[in-house]
Amino acid sequence: MVPFRSMLVLSLFISLGINAIGQENNATSYQLHGFVRSDFYEDSRKMSTSSLDFFSYYPMPRRLNAYGDDLNDVPSAGLSSVFTRFQLSMDGPGIFGASSSQSYVEADFGGSPSYWLVRIRQAYTRLNWKKGYLLVGQYWHPLFTPDLKPDVLSLNTGSPFQPFNRSPQLLLNYGDRLKWTAAAVYQMMYTSTGPDGKTYLYQHNAVVPDLFASVDYSEHRFLTGLAVDYKSILPEQYITDGNGVKTVNKRKLNTPAFMVYGKYTGKSLIVSAKALYVQNLTDHILIGGYAITTDHNYIPYNTFT
Repeated sequence: MVPFRSMLVLSLFISLGINAIGQENNATSYQLHGFVRSDFYEDSRKMSTSSLDFFSYYPMPRRLNAYGDDLNDVPSAGLSSVFTRFQLSMDGPGIFGASSSQSYVEADFGGSPSYWLVRIRQAYTRLNWKKGYLLVGQYWHPLFTPDLKPDVLSLNTGSPFQPFNRSPQLLLNYGDRLKWTAAAVYQMMYTSTGPDGKTYLYQHNAVVPDLFASVDYSEHRFLTGLAVDYKSILPEQYITDGNGVKTVNKRKLNTPAFMVYGKYTGKSLIVSAKALYVQNLTDHILIGGYAITTDHNYIPYNTFT
């Protein structure tokens, strides 16, 4: 049975969207969007996955038993509609000199085996000026580069080669053909891994947000750009010495990421490419991470995609 309070939250969300339709005036307009999505998958062998096995990463390597049988050579299949999505957008006047504003909320039921869980995918407000905008809230991490995301049938959208991450952030974009972007990002749903598993606390305890900067240039059908990202985490908040005494740890793991990208949009052909050289982007579902030495130093893996 679906818990009452979960149904109540869903009912309030739907009612809000229905009531918003038709409430339009010169200042503010509301629109409710969404779709019902059903996904079916069939795998010929065991996969590394998440989200009820619908978000696939890569096939699991061979795992042989004493008789030489591959224990990961097993099929599986599933069908689900948990990625059905609701979207509410609100357009209105701007503040602080902005010409307009936009607020957007997007939710689905994915992210847990609990089918009644409503998950916030995106939730942000954007102020628009003539040559730029300011976005505050949960949105795609800038390394995802929405303009270059691959269009595939699978939910993974190119992961684990393409960064996949939605996080709370403050993002400023300025320019016309030559655009500059700067962002400060904190982890929430997509988190780093470490001694305590996957948790946002590693960045939370490091205090410093994930810092991003990029510049790109567009001309007619072409787009090209480059970006740099800097992340600081505190893998261990406390360290216990040989006498069993716990002390505060101040050693952080600071890692960069570099990205270059390009895109050509023709009348009947679109070609896009992106290359990344990164360290410790497990919060973007990329292969990598770091090692911890016996004297509590942190050595990140280098990853190129």
